[in-house]
Amino acid sequence: MPDRGGSILRGVAIGAGLTLAGVLVCALLMIVYIGAFLLVGIGLAQAIWMLPAFRHYRGRGEPETAKGILIIAGLVAMLNTTCWGFLAASALF
Repeated sequence: MPDRGGSILRGVAIGAGLTLAGVLVCALLMIVYIGAFLLVGIGLAQAIWMLPAFRHYRGRGEPETAKGILIIAGLVAMLNTTCWGFLAASALF
């Protein structure tokens, strides 16, 4: 009987691929000045493509894959926050 729980590693790979694709789309949208706002707030903007993927895999009965997607979403959000924190701190000094 196959395991329908999915795999965290598969979710991480899907999440990383979605994030890379999202960054590329944001870069292309910079031509019309929309992508700059999305790329600056990539930690929040990724909800546009990560939440539907999370819901899809959770709905298919693959909670481990959904967890992997959330892991990548959390890492990207934390990295974005850290970068903005360093930028804000360096602007103060």
